[in-house]
Amino acid sequence: MNKIKQLVITFVVAFLVVIGIGGTAHAARTDMLDVSDYNNNGQALTTQQYINLRNNYGIKAVNVKISEGQTWNASTAKANISNASQAGLYTNGYHFARYNSVVTAQAEARHAVQQAQVDGLGIGSVIVTDAESSAQSSVSKATNDQANQAFAQVVQQAGYRCDIYTMGSWVNTKMTVSDGTGWIAYYPYHVTTDRYTGNHAWQFSSTMTFTGLSGAMMLASYMITTIRPIRIKMLLLATHRRPM
Repeated sequence: MNKIKQLVITFVVAFLVVIGIGGTAHAARTDMLDVSDYNNNGQALTTQQYINLRNNYGIKAVNVKISEGQTWNASTAKANISNASQAGLYTNGYHFARYNSVVTAQAEARHAVQQAQVDGLGIGSVIVTDAESSAQSSVSKATNDQANQAFAQVVQQAGYRCDIYTMGSWVNTKMTVSDGTGWIAYYPYHVTTDRYTGNHAWQFSSTMTFTGLSGAMMLASYMITTIRPIRIKMLLLATHRRPM
């Protein structure tokens, strides 16, 4: 007898501007997956699994964790990027930030860019800086802003685009997240209305399940700016988010 495996994830709403992805924003739509080594029992999702998620759940995009700090690389990133792309999904990446200065942010950005290239993330894709660690909590807002800007500059110089992920309680208190940017984590008890509609994305829950996938995961969302504006929501299989 085959066991039906379920994947626990977090809910996300995103307001995206993307190429080739259509849709209308409604609360709790599942449009994007954020996948890392911590998901699916440490195994990359197959192309068929991505196709099933696309066909059965309306997934349209994937955000893949590619790197962390100055040395860590995601072992499943290359396969996830390739398989998601083969399934026809819009694919981007993110870097978990450990920096808290301009110098360390630049070093991490160089690492993220190098790994994105190794993993086959196309030029013009987004590399999100996931800024929520104790390193950022230990410094001032001004220092975080300078570091985030330094990270973005290196990423952009390499031909990628950049955005910021952080928790709702840090928005414009621990770091600047301007209107029209940012992937924000905030979990209401009831998801009855869209929030953070002025930002790129809203990560709103951690309780959804999918059949056919294994492992506990979290959800998030974010918006990407490209040529043709389309507002959609996104679902992400995030891994280590602890929004406050």
